[in-house]
Amino acid sequence: MEYTCWFRTTDTLIFLQDFLKYSDQDQHPPKWRQELTIGIRIDQVELSPFGTEASAVGKRDIIFLIDSSMGTIIINAVREFIRRFTDTMPIGPDQVQVGVAMFSTTPRMEINLNSFSSKKTLNSALARIKPKSSVEVNIGAALNFVRTNMLTAESGSRMQDQVPQLVLLLTSKKSKDSVQQPAEALRQMGVLTLAAGSRAADEAELMQIAFNEYLVFMLKDFRMLLRNPREIISPLSTLSGVVVTESPTEPAMDKVIPLVQNTIPPLTSKKHKGQEGHIGIIGGCQEYTGAPFFAAISTLKVGADQSHVFCTKDAAPVIKSYSPDLIVHPVLDSPNAVEEIEKWLPSLHSLVVGPGLGRDDVTLKNAKEIIKRSKLREMPIIIDGDGLWLVENEPSVIQGYQRGILTPNFKEFTRLYEATHHEPPDSTDYKRSAQQLSIALGHLTLVLKGEEDIITDGKNMLTCNQESSGRRCGGQGDLLSGSLGVFAHWAFSSPPDATKGMNPSLVAAFGATSLTRQCNHQAFHKHGRSTITSDMIQEIGSAFKTLFES
Repeated sequence: MEYTCWFRTTDTLIFLQDFLKYSDQDQHPPKWRQELTIGIRIDQVELSPFGTEASAVGKRDIIFLIDSSMGTIIINAVREFIRRFTDTMPIGPDQVQVGVAMFSTTPRMEINLNSFSSKKTLNSALARIKPKSSVEVNIGAALNFVRTNMLTAESGSRMQDQVPQLVLLLTSKKSKDSVQQPAEALRQMGVLTLAAGSRAADEAELMQIAFNEYLVFMLKDFRMLLRNPREIISPLSTLSGVVVTESPTEPAMDKVIPLVQNTIPPLTSKKHKGQEGHIGIIGGCQEYTGAPFFAAISTLKVGADQSHVFCTKDAAPVIKSYSPDLIVHPVLDSPNAVEEIEKWLPSLHSLVVGPGLGRDDVTLKNAKEIIKRSKLREMPIIIDGDGLWLVENEPSVIQGYQRGILTPNFKEFTRLYEATHHEPPDSTDYKRSAQQLSIALGHLTLVLKGEEDIITDGKNMLTCNQESSGRRCGGQGDLLSGSLGVFAHWAFSSPPDATKGMNPSLVAAFGATSLTRQCNHQAFHKHGRSTITSDMIQEIGSAFKTLFES
């Protein structure tokens, strides 16, 4: 039996609080029913005291994120709480999976979700958890670590299969770093984060972290977990995920263009080279040299200061011959490609992966590793072309990364959808299918290119129908991905109020799609049927001025 607690911001506080007070002996749940956008699905199970297994607990992935600076006595109590909790759960790869990470100033993995498939081996691993003294803790970094390292298919997360993802933070200190963006990134992925604090923990900070105010627990001492565990065991055992019940919100075009304008940095004489952005392009092989050039030159035409192309050795001379404005690195197929490219990552502001990449095993392997290392630097990553083929075969490479943006055409979108849903998308409702794909990939921002461009992060939806033309020339998707690399850097570098609370990835994607369509429209007006991408690139300056500077 299950029922759903529908909520929207403040409404949630009442309904979820009522649930936590709800008596197991009552025969009927409260009659909650609101036509709201987002919900928490709650499974009704028979909760048991420590020592006996609960009944009807559904599949779930639970990660315990533990402040390791709390001292031996407290860590032992927390460890015993987790052990007793797991003893009551049906542990296994097709049931409940448990992971553990610890943190002080830096996070570390203790137990991956797929490390142990039985209670016995899991309990043995729990016994090895040790404290680590520290005066300060970085909870924000720890939350990001969980998101990028543990909530992935490689680490055992079943998010792609719609299995509920829960994180329980336990800390006794206020964080030295900011928790707002890391917590919001988890929330956007649909992760249900619970936050428990004691001693010097900041309750207001924990409320920022938790999915909901009533998933915050303040205890005098974590040894209380062993005496009265029910308050926390209840939501860990019953909350089973975020449910989208209506179409995402869709603001009008004229409401979004001003947000794009807010993120565009002004041109002043006081700025120095590099402030407008250094963009990296991962792609370019013997067969495909035009795509990386189109993407790279578009970044400069939009306003970036430098554009770096990391390509194979054979492609480099050709790409260099197209323009002296590009910085070309012939390293993508070299034995130490990852190390060579990683040296440049600290100076880059965003990355575009896929234009002209090809499907050679060596370059795809290198691209995959570069994506992983770029994620650690929290830079925007745009994936297009053969980069999407990589995601199709290994979704975990970008799944859940909130600064990742995919830009598929119809065929690429169909393959991605079938890879994640094992069935074709609904041909009668591509907006809904795009939303579903975004959710399956951890609320990644998706740009489905077509007659109208559909942009969604699974919660919000934008439709760009800026006038273009009937001419679709090869390479204009590279103009889009390159310009998006710049817009994404600007959007994520802007103050939060610039986008008025809208996901910066959505704002950036809308800016890039609008610009690409306007370039197509202007080029077609001049060249008609003979329009090619080089003609469109020549229109970037005037199209940009028309859209964003008039």
